[in-house]
Parts: sequence; structure tokens; C-alpha cells
Amino acid sequence: MLILVVEHDYAMAEAVRLGLGIMNFCSVVVRSTYCALREWESGRYAAVLLDANLPDGNGLDLLARLRADGDTTPVIVMSGRSSKADKLRGLEYADDYVVKPFDLDELVARLKAVLRRSVHRTRAPKQIGNVVLRYASNEIVYEGQVYSLTEREFAIASCLVEAVGKVVNRDRIERSLFPQSELLESNALEVHIHNLRRKLGKSSINTVRGKGYRFGTIRAVS
Repeated sequence: MLILVVEHDYAMAEAVRLGLGIMNFCSVVVRSTYCALREWESGRYAAVLLDANLPDGNGLDLLARLRADGDTTPVIVMSGRSSKADKLRGLEYADDYVVKPFDLDELVARLKAVLRRSVHRTRAPKQIGNVVLRYASNEIVYEGQVYSLTEREFAIASCLVEAVGKVVNRDRIERSLFPQSELLESNALEVHIHNLRRKLGKSSINTVRGKGYRFGTIRAVS
């Protein structure tokens, strides 16, 4: 399995490359947005580890552009910025966000989790009432509109939609979607829920205090 590592710092890039090699991942390292775009568009990478700040541009801007063009490659952003605002922006397009300096074992664990979640892309679309889940493209059709989601956003949305109006316990979501739960920051789920509400509308996901979350409105189609 081939991983694209986009990291401008030579020492960190080499450490990540060696760490991936120990875990039986092959990787290619590039250090600029120009080279990243050229490699990325080849379509041969299972996932991308993306530095947010590169010498010739912003990694998040590159990711936003590729997402707008329909690219769904799993991406983990690596950044030295740890504020909530920076994480929210990163998770708007990426599937995970790690803050430098990070533990290599944690990075690999998160990478494996992202890759596991990408398996659902082979599933056929599924309609549940007035909602359609398009697993192959991480899209949800809701209230007549098509929304493109990140891997984790789609995983959360599909979990809630498939519960058909029932409340889904927070712990259940984290156990099923984030296998390495001990590695997560305490607000990780809330960040993704925030992004989903921003995309789908504030009423798309309801918080049931003390119990969990429920997808907003699922109506039978006549």
C-alpha cells in the first residue's frame, strides 16, 4: 500500500518514512505543493499525510482545491497549529488532523483507521427514507441536495442515518468509527458534528442531552 507523505521538514519526513516502512507501508516523500499535486493526481496513493505549511503554499488550500475537484483520497493533515479554529479548518476537508510533534505509533494508528473507513466505498448507494447514502463518493443526498463529506463526516452521518431516527450513544459512535479511541482528543467528535451541521444545516443532527446524537429528519418516501 503506497502512502504519499507531503512534508517540508527533512528530518520529520525521513522519520515518518522510516516509521511507515517498519509498519510495512511503502511511501513517497515530496516537500512542496507543486510536487504534491503532480504525485497526488497520479491516483496511485491509498492515502496522503499532508503538511499544512509548505514552502510554496498552504497544504490546506491544496487539499480544498482537490476536494472541490472531487478527489476523495483519505488525508491526514499534520500541523504545528493546535487551536480549535485551525483544527476546524483542517477537518473541513481532511479525514484526520494531528498536531506536531506527534508520536509515530499514533500517526500510523490513525492512518490505519482512515484506511479502514475507506473500505465502505465499494458499497452500493443506500436509500433510507428521504436520505440517500452514496458510499462510493462520500456523498449524502438530504432534503433534495447533494453534499460531499470527508471520510469521518460521512461515517458519522451514515451511522446516524442508518439508526433511522434512534439516538446513537456517543461511546458507540467513537468505538465504531474511531477504533483508536484512546488516541483521540476529547473534542474530536464535536468538531466533526460541528462541520456536519455547517454543511447539512443546524437541524440535521440533534444532540439528545445525556444520551447521544440523532439524525434530524428521516421521512418515508411515498
